[in-house]
This record gives sequence, C-alpha cells and structure tokens, in this order.
Amino acid sequence: MSVAAEEPLHAIQVFSPDEIQTILRNLDKPFGTAIALMLFAGLRSEEVMGLRWGDISQKEQVITVRRVVTRAAKGEYAPIERTKNGKVRYVPYGDELAVHLKQAQKTSIYVVPAVRGGYMTPGSFRRQYETFFADLPVRKLSPHKLRHTYATYLIRGGAELRAVQSILGYQSVGVTEIYTHVNVEDQRRAAGKLAY
Repeated sequence: MSVAAEEPLHAIQVFSPDEIQTILRNLDKPFGTAIALMLFAGLRSEEVMGLRWGDISQKEQVITVRRVVTRAAKGEYAPIERTKNGKVRYVPYGDELAVHLKQAQKTSIYVVPAVRGGYMTPGSFRRQYETFFADLPVRKLSPHKLRHTYATYLIRGGAELRAVQSILGYQSVGVTEIYTHVNVEDQRRAAGKLAY
C-alpha cells in the first residue's frame, strides 16, 4: 500500500549542506560578518543591525541580544533597546564564528555598520545582502532563511528543542517545532531498515 506523504502546512526553506559550504567559503566578502552572525548564531536581521561590539563577549563566546533596528517615531528607523519578544537573550556561539569575529574590522560601535559608521537601516541591509549573494551559485533565499537554516541544522545535529527555543528567543517550544520537519526524511530512511 502506498500513501503519499502530507506536505507540511508551512514548508521551511533552508540552505543545503553544499550551499552552506559555498556561503562559508565567501564570508570574507563585504557583509560576510552579517551572514556569519545569522548562520552561526541564528540572529534576526534587525538584531544584526542593532548589534554592537560591546554586546559580544569574545572570551565567553556569547552574544547578548538586547536591541534591534526598527521603525521608530515618524517612520524613521532607529536602534531601540528592546528585542522582538521584549527580553534580553544570550546566544552562545562556536569557534567558527569566534574566528570570524576576531578577524572582522572594527570601524564602528556596530558590528555591521552602515557606510558612514552608524547603524544600518533595513533597506541598506537588504541591498548588501542581495549583493553578497548575487554571484554565489546558491538559491536566493531571504535573510530569515539563514535563521531557519541555523535552527534546522541545530536540531538535525541533536540539539534539544528547549535549548534551541531559548537561543532563538521563542516564547513557545511549539514555534521551534517547525524546524523538526527536516528529520522526516531521516525517519523515513530509518523506518525502511525495519528487518521483518
């Protein structure tokens, strides 16, 4: 008997392992630090725009997410001392990001500054993101898909859902469960090994 697998209601797009390797080989390009922060720490684009060097403990390898760049009064964008869920969160990171951050230029208080050294706006962020990916032989996925990629591969690597929930700053573990979809193929392969 053959039963068609149901498609998840909200299929999550993530970069493949080959695409990730291509991206990693190009992190020395302009805007590579922003890409590294999303791919190795799962930060949202507005969190990357608001991230200052003082928010990073390179000794402890922890990023403190405490501000975002968002629309403020009169439609202008500005950094505000508030995160999406209103809580400061601490994001540990590994040696790959540590090496990249040590080598990154520190020309501003912002880790990923605008051309003139201040905070970056969403329009500028989007343009630089698109420029980074323009000549790479990978799919042109949105910046948020780097966050999805980070979460998906954390879970695929065996990370606990609650830990991933905390790192990503989600209030509910239910939101984090959307990243478990990738294990369906692994589960299907495992089920195919049934010996009777």
